[in-house]
Amino acid sequence: MFDGEFVTRIKDICDKAATPQKVFEDDHQSQYYVGGEVRTHIKENPRKHRVDSLLDLVHASELWGQHGILWHDIDSAVLICDDGGTRNDTVSLRLPFTSQFQIVSNLKSKGVIPHRDLLRLLRTDLLDVFPEAAVLAISQLEVGGSSRTGSSAGVGRERGVSEFQRELLNANEIPSLITAVLPVYDEPSLRSSPDSIMVSLDVDLETCGCRLQPVEQSLKSAIDRQQSIIHKSLEESGLPVFRGSPR
Repeated sequence: MFDGEFVTRIKDICDKAATPQKVFEDDHQSQYYVGGEVRTHIKENPRKHRVDSLLDLVHASELWGQHGILWHDIDSAVLICDDGGTRNDTVSLRLPFTSQFQIVSNLKSKGVIPHRDLLRLLRTDLLDVFPEAAVLAISQLEVGGSSRTGSSAGVGRERGVSEFQRELLNANEIPSLITAVLPVYDEPSLRSSPDSIMVSLDVDLETCGCRLQPVEQSLKSAIDRQQSIIHKSLEESGLPVFRGSPR
């Protein structure tokens, strides 16, 4: 005959065997429980984090990305955390263009910009973007022409303004190609690394307006140079860095 203590012990062993027990594995994405012939698989959602600077993304890579990979593209950078293939948390960084870069990029769709509107733009949103000498020469198109004619009467004034404009153009005071110097990406470290963009300038002698058009290849080159800076910054984490988007 078995005594009561032995029976109680056997009962405890059987109860424990029938209760699902968590299997502790190095798996941050799944949890497994076993009990008899029962196996339960619980899927956890990946965690998504966002930072506001390249420096923070590099720090996150050093802290969490022991087996991670970094990707960057024209508008974002992202750290994919991958601990042995079981964890796919992400840390992302948006890379928006600065307002100045967007304005210069969109100049090609503006057509001829009226003289006063152009001066207002050059002295506000695009302040210090273009050489001061070029801005001064553009401002003299109308002011200088008006002072020479001394009159606001129709044909006489138009002829005087036109003559003065031609003198400016002939003297090469208004170049046909000017350089815009501005930050491309609105990110703390990249704002302090401005780039240059070539912009063609055509003067409309009838209206004193100007047509500004950025050179397409110059825009692409500026973005490429900034992407190279981003790439080098991310390499400081010691992780593999790729240009493109993860799938």
